[in-house]
Amino acid sequence: GIFAGALLPHSRALSLLSLVLSTATLCIGLSLAMMFMTVFLMRIYLHGPLEHRTVLTTFAALTPIGQGGYSMLLNGKYLADLLPDTINKGPLVGDVLFSSCFSGAYILWCMGILWITISCFSVIRHGLFNLPPFNMSYWGLIVPNGAFSLLTIELAQAMDSSIFRVFGMVWAFMTLALWGAVFVRTALRVVDGSAVILTALPVTKDCAEDLPDPEKATLVNG
Repeated sequence: GIFAGALLPHSRALSLLSLVLSTATLCIGLSLAMMFMTVFLMRIYLHGPLEHRTVLTTFAALTPIGQGGYSMLLNGKYLADLLPDTINKGPLVGDVLFSSCFSGAYILWCMGILWITISCFSVIRHGLFNLPPFNMSYWGLIVPNGAFSLLTIELAQAMDSSIFRVFGMVWAFMTLALWGAVFVRTALRVVDGSAVILTALPVTKDCAEDLPDPEKATLVNG
């Protein structure tokens, strides 16, 4: 969608082609994401929150929601300008297209609020001060929350809403602070050499005794 906007002043045909391809991949990605999220939600309902070591991955559902909603708004804005001239069906086609994309983006934003609530309660279920040892799964918190803040800010621009604008700004700063904290922890692990063994995979009983403790193990030179 961003590429289509850059092409628009130079070639309307190439811009429309980029939008068609972008919309097609958006529909494919969202359909697959909804299937996976349905299975994920069913697993949570049947078996409860994820295990201690993998509970943070619950936030991963925010990535297709945030990115998909942002793409909907972006594509809808340019399709509203380009498609009516192409199919020649009247001036209301553009408004209908943008309204449909906006409605879809808002529905995805509401789904994001749901998954944030599920993720927070899953973390609280294991205890806020009983989180898994620091590992690379903590990086999985950055992209989902960043995508959701991006969707919120784009909705604020579409609606000219100060509430959404403030909410998106606060969420973006929280994500930035979280990124800084995870970056510092990772940099410290790189310095002492233990970053390469950080893992978020659950340890089975058969191999539990063979694996080193990720909190204590370091690389031995030579």
